[in-house]
Amino acid sequence: MKKCSNYFGVCVLRVLNFILISTAIFSFFLPFAKIKAPIVGKMSLSGFSILSKSFNKQKEGSIKISKKDIGMDFKFLQNIVKSQKNKNFFEDKPVYKFILFGFLSGIVAYILLIIIAIGILLKKPLLSFVASISCCILSVFFMLSFLLLDDLLRRAMNSSMEKIENNLFAGLARVFTQEIKIEPSIAVYLLILTAFLMSIFSWLERKMR
Repeated sequence: MKKCSNYFGVCVLRVLNFILISTAIFSFFLPFAKIKAPIVGKMSLSGFSILSKSFNKQKEGSIKISKKDIGMDFKFLQNIVKSQKNKNFFEDKPVYKFILFGFLSGIVAYILLIIIAIGILLKKPLLSFVASISCCILSVFFMLSFLLLDDLLRRAMNSSMEKIENNLFAGLARVFTQEIKIEPSIAVYLLILTAFLMSIFSWLERKMR
């Protein structure tokens, strides 16, 4: 009887893990980050949009860049940071170097979803457990990278405001810069949640076998 109940419990956990892994993969098509800028407006950035834009650029060669494209490619962020030649933010606050690592962590987290799926298919709960825990941790790093990017942007903008402090339009410019915001979106939170739940279910499955 106990063996039968354990078998039923394992089957339920495997079904739940299949649902979660499907949800985690689907999050790739949802927004990673929300970008708010007065001129460009509200935008979102997803893994699918990045890949599709990169593919189109390679296919078409050079294309016209609209305001929306500028926002999606973070061009306006790059220009702001590069313009601060006299301010080395990465030396003043080394934690900003973590931004690139955070973005790479997001890529690895999605690759780990494949390993989790393999573990589920091959009935290897230990493999799924380790991969899920790693995916969850890397997803948290991915989320932190957007928060740090937002902080870096604000610091760069505040630095640029110092040059026009006595300008007639300094107040308006400051209001404008304060409206710019970057924050992690639903895909990141969904990835963290699903990876965390899969680690729990994989651990339970291992205990029940």
